[in-house]
Amino acid sequence: MKDKIEKIISALNKELGQIFDDFQGIYLAGLYTDYKPHEDEELTLVGIFNQEDKDKREQIWRIIGKAEVDFDVFIDFYPMTKEELENDEEFFEDVVINGIFYKPEEVTA
Repeated sequence: MKDKIEKIISALNKELGQIFDDFQGIYLAGLYTDYKPHEDEELTLVGIFNQEDKDKREQIWRIIGKAEVDFDVFIDFYPMTKEELENDEEFFEDVVINGIFYKPEEVTA
């Protein structure tokens, strides 16, 4: 399962990094941080950007939709700035404290 998750994150990091200059990387959060299968659960990912807006989200959803089809997985993707993430204490803990961060160049699967 770890290989599949890292392939998904690698593909998203590559594509998001090519399209958005302000993209910083992806946090793996939620149940899948143990890299084990979780039936009927979505893969929770948080993309960190310097700026986040509606136009960017529309582009991101197309990329996420393609990844869901390509990898046969459901992805719950949150595009956020670091400031937005820091302002939500509960989500911050789940994502930053308990999650795993992948910079675009870290995953090469």
